[in-house]
Amino acid sequence: MKKLFILNFLLVIACSAFADIPPITNDAAPAGMKNNALGIVKNINCGWNLGNQLESLNDRTKKKLTVNEMEEGWGNPRITPEMIKAVKAAGFNAIRIPVRWYPHCDKNFDVDPAWMKRVHEVVDYAYNEGMYVMLNTHHDAWYDRWRPDHLPVAEVNRRMGHLWTQIANEFKDYDERLIFAGVNEMINQSLDGVNDFNNEPSIEDVQVLQGLYQEFINAVRATGGNNKWRVLCVASWAANPYFALKFFRKPYDVVPDRLMLEVHYYQPWFFCAQTNGEEGPNKNQYFWGTPYEGQPCHSNTQREVHSLFGKLKAEFIDKGLPIVLGEYGAVHHNPTKENAKWNIDFKKCEESRAYYMRYIVREAKNYGFTSFYWDNNYYGGDEENFAIFDRHHDMKVYDQATLDAIMLGAAEGEFPF
Repeated sequence: MKKLFILNFLLVIACSAFADIPPITNDAAPAGMKNNALGIVKNINCGWNLGNQLESLNDRTKKKLTVNEMEEGWGNPRITPEMIKAVKAAGFNAIRIPVRWYPHCDKNFDVDPAWMKRVHEVVDYAYNEGMYVMLNTHHDAWYDRWRPDHLPVAEVNRRMGHLWTQIANEFKDYDERLIFAGVNEMINQSLDGVNDFNNEPSIEDVQVLQGLYQEFINAVRATGGNNKWRVLCVASWAANPYFALKFFRKPYDVVPDRLMLEVHYYQPWFFCAQTNGEEGPNKNQYFWGTPYEGQPCHSNTQREVHSLFGKLKAEFIDKGLPIVLGEYGAVHHNPTKENAKWNIDFKKCEESRAYYMRYIVREAKNYGFTSFYWDNNYYGGDEENFAIFDRHHDMKVYDQATLDAIMLGAAEGEFPF
C-alpha cells in the first residue's frame, strides 16, 4: 500500500506540470478525425502484425546497413503492396507496424530521411487500402530495455519527444485511421543482457515510463494538424495486463477520450510459445481449452481469461480508456526428439490452437478489446512459429484453420458499447 501511495503521489506531481495546457474539445475535431478512441476500437474488427520486418536488426555485421538490409535482417523479404492487400483480403482491417528507429538516427536523434521514407511507404500500403494502421517504436533499446547503466532520464525523454515530433510531422495530415503507439514492451535488462519480462517495476521504473508517455503525447499534440485529435496508444510495463491493473495510471492529455491502453496476451506461455529444448506437461503445453482436457500436456485457462478480461474492462474500459491487445497468438507446434515420448496428436494439437484463437478473439471483443495477431512469418522451423501467411511465396496461407478461427471469433464477438 505504501508503494502505491508514493507512486500515485509522484504521478500527481508529474501530471500537474501539464495541467495548465488548455484542453481541446472533441467537437472541434475536423472531418476524418471525429471518432474518439472507443469509436476507433469499435471500427477495428481484427488486426494483424507485420512482425520481424521494420523492427528487425541485422546485427551480425559492423558495417552501415542499407534500408533493405535492415528490413530483411531477420530473413523476411522486402514488404510489398501485394502482401498488405492479401492481409486485407483475408479479413483483417487493421495492421500494426512495429518499427525500430534508433539504428537510423544520428547522434542528435534525427531520423535518416531514407528510413522515414520507407516507413512512410509501408504505412501507405495499408492506409491506401482503407485499413487502420498502428505505428509504434519497437525494440528501441535506449528506452525499452531499462538497464542499471541506462542513459540519464532527461536524455531518454528528449529522444522520445524529438523522435515523435519527427514521426508526427511526417504523418500530421493523415486521418483517424492512423494511430500512434509510443512504447512497446518496456522491461528491465541486466548488464549481461538478460531481459526480465516478469519482475514487477519499481516506483522509479514506473515514473520513467509515465514520463515517456507524457513526452510522447505532448510531442504529438504540439505538431498540430490532425495530430491534435489523433488517437494515441500507451502500453503498460512489459505490455503485461497484470502490471496494467497494478501500476498503470492514465497520463494527461489535452483532448479527452483519445487514448488507448495496449497490453499483450500470450497466456499460458508454454502453450503459446513452444521451446523445443524443454519437454513435459509443466513446460511445453500442446493443448488448450475445455474440449482438450483429456490430451497429454494440456492446459485450460478459460476461467482465467474471463477473470483477467473482466478486471481490465472494469478498471479501464468502463472508465473510458479502451484496450487493444497489440499482440496475441499461439505457435504452430512441431514434433521434436524431446516431445516424441509424449505421444502428441499434432493434428488435434492444431485443432486446439484454432480453438484458442477463436476463443481469445471472441472474448476479447466481448469484453471490449480489439486485437492484433502476432505474425513473424516463421513456420515449421526452430523459431517461434507464429506465421499465418508465407511472405516468401505470395502470402500463401500456412494454416487456414487458424485464420478461419480468428475470423470466426471476430464475427462471434460483440463489443459491449
